[in-house]
Amino acid sequence: LLAAPDLPLTNQKQITSRDLKDTVFISLEKGYTHERIFDRWAQSKFDEPPQTLYTKEIQTALSIASSTHMVAFMIDILVKDSKDLVKIPLTDPPEFYISLILNKESQDNPFQNEFNEMMMALAKELSENK
Repeated sequence: LLAAPDLPLTNQKQITSRDLKDTVFISLEKGYTHERIFDRWAQSKFDEPPQTLYTKEIQTALSIASSTHMVAFMIDILVKDSKDLVKIPLTDPPEFYISLILNKESQDNPFQNEFNEMMMALAKELSENK
């Protein structure tokens, strides 16, 4: 979760979904993985669906979160050093997995190769830090 620095929740070391009962969220709209993950997580954590603003653009979500008291539901690998937002550590975050399947026989373009290398390096880093 990401929020403006003046939001009271950002002063806590950790929060639970119960602490977010009256929070207005910002997420990516239907069709994005974020929306499906957020929806499943919210259904499992809240009695009533939380008030949520959906947007097509990551930058729009981050801009709104930085200038309001709404909280952006965003995976942190999409947010690079945002000085206008504070990461809020959540004790009961949603879990999801990303799979990368490589075909060693195919000739990928340089962009695909760079993406593959970045994903494998990130996976290795995360597994070493556990």
